[in-house]
Order: sequence, then C-alpha cells, then structure tokens
Amino acid sequence: MKVKNAKLKSLLFLSVAFVAVLICALVFACKKKTSYNIDEYVLPNGLSVFFSENHSTPLVYIEIAVKAGGVTQSAEDAGLFHLYEHMMFKGNSLYKDAASVQRALDDMGCPEWNGSTGLNCVNYFFTIPSDQLENGLAFWNAAIRSPLMDESEFEKEKKVVLSEIQGGIVEPSSIFREYLLSNIFPDEPYRLSPGGSFDVVKDASVLQLRAIQNKYYIPKNAALFVGGDINKKEALKLVKKIFGTWSNNGNEAPLPGKQQSLDPFPSVKYAVMPNDEMSLSLASIEVDFRGADSDFALKDTYPLDYMLHLLNDPDSSFKKQLSDDQRLFIPDSEYIYSGYYTSRASGMISFGATVVEPEQNLAVRAKVFLDDVLQNALPSVLNDDSLFSSEKRNKIAQKLSDDDTWHCQTATGLLNQLRFWWTVADSDYFYSYNKKIASVKKEDVKRVVEKYIQGKNPIVTVLVNTEVYQAHKDEFEAAGFETISAENAFWWNNSKYAPDKNLIAKEEEFAKNNFSSDENIYEPQKKEDSSYEIQSEMDVKKLALKNGIPVYYKKQNSSRINSVAIAVRGGISHLTPQTSGLEDSLFTVMSACSEKYDYAYHKTFEFETGSALTASALRDGTVLSLTAIDKYLHDALPVLTDGFLNPSYEDVVMTTIDNSLKQKVQSMLNDPQSILGYEAGNSFYKNHPYQTKTSVRPESLESITVQNMKKLHKEILKSENIFVVIVGNESPKKIIAELNKTLGTLEPSGEKPYEPSDVPPVKISGEPVILTHPAAQGTGYVSRFFAGPSVTSPDFAAAELASSMYSTVMFNVVREHYGVCYTPGSFNGSGRASVCEEYLFKLSNPEIFVKAMDEARSYMADGRLIESLDSNGEYVFASIKDRLQSYKNKYINSTYASASTTGSVASNIAGNLISFNDLAFDRKLDERIMAVTEQDILEVFKKYWIEEESQWWIMAGEDLKPLIKFQ
Repeated sequence: MKVKNAKLKSLLFLSVAFVAVLICALVFACKKKTSYNIDEYVLPNGLSVFFSENHSTPLVYIEIAVKAGGVTQSAEDAGLFHLYEHMMFKGNSLYKDAASVQRALDDMGCPEWNGSTGLNCVNYFFTIPSDQLENGLAFWNAAIRSPLMDESEFEKEKKVVLSEIQGGIVEPSSIFREYLLSNIFPDEPYRLSPGGSFDVVKDASVLQLRAIQNKYYIPKNAALFVGGDINKKEALKLVKKIFGTWSNNGNEAPLPGKQQSLDPFPSVKYAVMPNDEMSLSLASIEVDFRGADSDFALKDTYPLDYMLHLLNDPDSSFKKQLSDDQRLFIPDSEYIYSGYYTSRASGMISFGATVVEPEQNLAVRAKVFLDDVLQNALPSVLNDDSLFSSEKRNKIAQKLSDDDTWHCQTATGLLNQLRFWWTVADSDYFYSYNKKIASVKKEDVKRVVEKYIQGKNPIVTVLVNTEVYQAHKDEFEAAGFETISAENAFWWNNSKYAPDKNLIAKEEEFAKNNFSSDENIYEPQKKEDSSYEIQSEMDVKKLALKNGIPVYYKKQNSSRINSVAIAVRGGISHLTPQTSGLEDSLFTVMSACSEKYDYAYHKTFEFETGSALTASALRDGTVLSLTAIDKYLHDALPVLTDGFLNPSYEDVVMTTIDNSLKQKVQSMLNDPQSILGYEAGNSFYKNHPYQTKTSVRPESLESITVQNMKKLHKEILKSENIFVVIVGNESPKKIIAELNKTLGTLEPSGEKPYEPSDVPPVKISGEPVILTHPAAQGTGYVSRFFAGPSVTSPDFAAAELASSMYSTVMFNVVREHYGVCYTPGSFNGSGRASVCEEYLFKLSNPEIFVKAMDEARSYMADGRLIESLDSNGEYVFASIKDRLQSYKNKYINSTYASASTTGSVASNIAGNLISFNDLAFDRKLDERIMAVTEQDILEVFKKYWIEEESQWWIMAGEDLKPLIKFQ
C-alpha cells in the first residue's frame, strides 16, 4: 500500500507498532516498574504476579488471592465462597482427595498453610522450602483451577462449615459484629458476612460452587504472590509455564456491585449489648459512620487515612479533648481510638473509647461521647492549620516510610501488605500510597468529613457486662437503646433477605451448561525426597558489660530493624500461685514508664518512631525487649534501660494494668475454650510447681500491687541473673557503651546464678469432666489430656514428630471421614512437666467422636499413615518410614520460619538461655529430630498416647451435653 502523506504514514506506523506490542503481550508477561523490592508482571491471560526476593531464610512464601468473598455475595450464595475455600483442600486433578492434598503438603515440608475468606478476597497461602518452588506453584495451580467438588465430600464439608456458623451464633463478638454491620449496611448485609447464612450453606449445591468458579476463579480476577529465597527470573519462567494456560472461560473480571447507602439511619441509632466477657469495671462506647468505599470513591480514602493519622496521635487535641472531659470517665488517651478500614464496599469510620465506672449513667455518657466527638474533639483537629502544614505532612510521610521498613523485614510481610491493597484497589495504590498521603490538604480532609460525618446519623453502641446491664436496663430503654441479642443480630433471620430460589436455579443451570474441566494442569517433575540441612549454630559473639553481665550479639543485615533484649532468669521461682502474673505485670510497667521517661514520653516516642518496648514471660525468666529501626536505636536504648532499672509505677499505668488484668480474667472465665483450659490446668497442676503461672489468674488479681512489684524488683536486680541479647545491623560497641552507663553499674550480689531444673512430672487421670457454657451452645470443645515427655527427655524429639503425624491422621479420619469437628489435632507439650493433648475444635458430632478418635489412634499405633483413597473410597496407607523424612523436613523448616526477623531471633536466643542455659538448644533439638527413627516414633506413641493414663475434658452447650457418648 502506498502512503500519500506524512500524517497518514505516522498513523500507519503507530498501528503497526501497536500490533507488535499486542503480539508481545500475547507471548510475554509485561513487567511493571515499582518503587519497592517487588517485581510485578501481568501474564497474557491477565494474572497479576508479584515477586519479592529475600534470602534471609531458605523458605518461599506463595499466596494466591481472588477478588471475591463477602463483597461479591448475594442473598443466594452468602457463605458459599467460604465453603468453596474449604473445598479447595478436598482434592483436585493432581491430588485426588483430601488425604492426597495433605500428603502433598507434607512432602513439600510445608510448616504452615491455610486459606481465608474475608470481606474483600479469598486467599490461599503457605510457606515451603525454596527447593520446592516448582511443587508449590503446581500445587496452588491445580487447587485453584481444578477442584474436584466431589458430592460426598461436599456434603461432609458442609457439616463442618455449618458447625462453624452455629458456633458463631452464640459468640458475643460474632453477635455484636453481625448486628453492627447489618444495621450500617441494611441494603445488602450479606455482603458483610463472609461466614454466610446457615440455611444457604445447608441447602448449597456443587453447581452453585461451579458457578462461583466460572465467574470469579479466573486469572483476570486473581493475583499470585511469590517471595523469599527465590531467583526472580527463574521463578517467572516457572509461573509462565504453570499458570500461563489458565483460562478466563471467556469472562472478564467481575465489575463492582451496587454501592450501599451512605446514609443508612434516618436518625442516630443507639444499641447496647450485655456481654459476660466484659469486665465489671469497664464498658466500651463506639460511634460508627458509613465511610468511603474504594470501589466507588478511591480518592476519599487518602484524606480519611490522613485524618486517622492525626486522631490516633497520642498527643492529638482529639484525644486530649475526650480524655479531659470529666463526664466520660476515660482514664487516659490510650483508651480512645479511631478507625477507618479501607474496603471495597464496606467503608466505616469509627470513634470509640473504653470507659470506667460503667454503673454511672452509661447511656447518657454514650450520647455525651457522640456530641463531644462531633462538636469539640473533631473540630479541634480540623481547625488546626499546623496539622496540615508541609512539616506535618513530611512527618507523616516519614512515619509511613518507617512502617514500610518494618513490613519489608520479610518477603511474607511485604507481600501481605501488597496483597491487601491489591485486593481493595490495585498495586498502584500500594506503590503510590505514601506520596498520595503526603499530598493531602486541609480542604481534602474537610471535604470527606462533610461528606461522611457532618450531618450524617451514626450508630452508637455500648458493650457492658451483663450484670451491670441488668441493673441499669431501664436507663438504657428510657434513652432509646435497642438491646443487641442473637435474635436481632443476624441478617438471615429477616425474611427480607430470603434467597430467591429462581435465581439459584438459573445459576445452577448456567453452571451445568457452561462448566468444563481444565485439561491443562501442570504436573511437576518428580523429585526424590529432599533432606534439609538443619540450621547451623548461630554465629553469636559472647561479650560482656564492665560488671560481667553477659551480652550475646548476633549480626543480622537482612533488615534495618534491631532488637535489644534484657533477660532476667528466675521466672515463676520468684512467685507463688497467689502472685501468678506479678513479674509479667512488673515488666509491663518497665515497658511503659520510668523515672526519666514518663508514660506520656513513651506514648509519643513509640508512636513517632514505631519503636516497641515489650515484655514476655517464660516459666524460667522474663524478657524486656526493644525493637527499633537503626536510626532510632540509640535514642531508644536509654528508654529501655531506665525502664528496667527505674520503673516509676505511675497511677495511669497501674490503672491501665489493673483494668487490663481484670478484663483478661473476665474474658477467660467466660470464653468456653479458655474455661476448659483453666479448669483442666487447675486440676492437673494442683500442688505442683507449675500451679504458679506466668500470667495473672483470678486468684492472683489482688496481689498485683505497686508494693509487691517494688519488692519483686529488688529481688530481680541481681547481675548474676541478667543477660542481654542484641540482634541487628548495628555495631555492638556503641550499644555496649550505652549499656555500661546503666546496666553496667549494677553491683554483683555474690549469689549463685539461677539454674533451670527439672520438676516432677504431672499426673493425669480420672472420669471425664463435662463443662457447659451458653457461649458453647450448638457446639463443643473436646480435649483428651495425658502426661507427655519433658522437653529435656530423650523421648521429646520423637514425640514432636509423632504428634505432627498423628494430627494428620486425625485430620483425615476424624474430620474428613467422619465430619466430627471443624479442626482436630494433637499437641505435644513443651515444658518440663509436659501435658499432651488430643483436641477437637468446634465439635459437630458428639455421638461418634470417641469412635473416630480411637480409629485414628489405632492407625497411628500400627504405623499406618494415610496416603490417599482408592477407587472404592478406602484408605491407602503408607508406613511411618516412608513419610518420616517429610515430617522431619516440616519440623526443620518451621525452625527457619521462626527466625525470620531480628525480634524472633533475639527471642529464640533469650529463650534458649533462660530455659536451658544453652545458646544452641533449638539447634541441638533439630539434630535430635533428624536422628529419630520409625521405631522411636512407634515406641513413643505407644508409651504416651496409648498406655499413659488420660482424662477427657469437654466444654459444650447444654443442647450437646446429653448427646455426648464415650463408647
């Protein structure tokens, strides 16, 4: 063709260039430049792929996410995305049944795996050894593209999911959440309910799940995240080869649904929920407005987030205004919170506070709180020009950059952040977020406040202890408060939202006529079983302060985060059962205030720098830890050491600790699982050294006093029992020089250092104990307890592997075959007086659980591990010897996973020294694990799981109690 003029020629050239680009797009993945340690590609089929390379541990994190879940639900399929998530693990074209899926995970040495269904996405993830990358990618490829959806398996899994829904109906947190969301989103409340409706799940069909698969489980609506010990170029080649044939079935990514009302209330709505888990001395007040949805008003999310940065500053006028209002009874600004959670179609703006003296005019105070927020506290921020200056914006931008430093410690952390933002918006939102926040102006914030808050009617809710509520019920009723209960909380109880059976039939018909199985599933190359090397002993230098206090230094350059931990040996040896939790509370004071750095300074410093001072208590010692970015480390060190040496016991701190401990005890005594553990532990450890606990107990609340803390503080300040752990990229010289000014001045006492020692084994036997609680209605929690090997016993390593193997057998038999519960498993205790356990979480079949557990135990005792199912549905078994190496690999890889951050490394070192006085105890345990034989496991399982005396403990609802059978 002859071109007649230059303009036409240039147009022709552009057309040819466009075609060339299009052809390239069909052949190659397109790469996007990013400002993070992330490479992003889009495959020709539309699948977004993200890589992050981090070689700190020999592990790889793989996650695949689909933009689905609550946000895409209708009244007809509410809960089916969650059910679909479960069916992903029930077999596919590569792994024909749940047992084979479990076998594949074990063979990869996978230390952790899971899936979740949320408001904005459904995601599936695991961590595997880096040499299993191909197998890991092939696993998720087969799972997401070719789930079998076997009818019999489907019916069994429905029962499991239904038991989960049933349990939520009586859980206070579920009741409150469902009530709140169904009121704020009355148009389509089912889009805020990923767990879904009991009846919808009960009546669900496989065809409905196939319709979901056809529409949502397509590459244009999904993203793959791969990070850790990878070569990005090689990983991309594998991803193209494995996922490149995934078809969209002719579909585009689903469009957003209709936006729900931004003004759901004709007037302010008030509601109160009596809750046994609330402390008698506390209550919660919350005000919730509809907020911006990222699907419909993405630009509004930035000023709302900026506003939240301002409101959550501990020194903000917003918090000061509310905490200074004597009418509200708010002890401190830390009792006040604000929230805006970016979401596709469920944006909410929250203002809340925990208040004391709930018996004092609480209904009136809730209304005062609302008025104070709107009339005083919020305007005090909006009218302060300094909060919108370039200096303030730069400060916020710096804080966001610091947050990124924390997230980037691991590839998993970074990719989790990216996945969240990809889910609610896209990856560009994540990359540009800090810059967009830093460009927010005052008028932007005022605009969103006018749009979502001013002139809008919120819902005001109060959570209060049931006893207090009953005493003041008339006051709430007179003030116009509706009482929240299970009867009015759940949207599916309202016939307005009844599913349309005609729509269900159409979906099923469409799925029947349009679904075709995927024939292009990649099969990974067969590999011989890998045997992973245990972690070598850490290169830790032993140094010392000038007074002889040991300092253990581990250089770690994988991030800019540093951790410094001050550890004190002794733990519960300093305490009695009646003072349980005292040392933990003392160290909490140390982390909160001191003579030189008061509570107010701590709040501001930690907020502005992201530095964290935390306390952690073990049986044989307690640790005060500082974790900080390198540039803040030397400013933070004096805060750490002065807290340790000179805690100041400020009234506000002691009040907060007292309130926190009372709330913890109240919650424990009203949560079914916690009650079970508490009562069983009291029985097993009566008159035993472990009757004393590291955490507070109901019987020790009265002992957590300033006087007792001061006395204990004097006891623990003995240099012979103190050591320091430093992990990070900083030179130890500067840190030790700083520590010598403080810790180094402690004079040796001349006493013999504390040494951890063995304690008598625990004795467990007796008739079954069945407890009941209203919050367990419709379900149950089952434990069979028995004494296990001490962590120092030669049996311990074999028991760890036996417990892991047996948990898999239980999963296949108890859950998959009999459908007895939501999650079964076995736990090998790790103390010196170890308690082992077989447990069933959320029991759904109380009549045959013993039979199912006996069957699982018999397979394990015979050395038969379940491999898969044959064509008749019968178990195919493997021997322990065949599978032993994969379970050893799982254990070894879990130790790598537990040492991925500077904080976790410091914690491991401190724990080794406190509990075993052996820096390399965990590595030596790895060696013991690798030496375990098949015979060792059979002998250990017989000795403890079979022959050791045991006792059943069960927490159930009154409705289930008569159905429980022990034979």
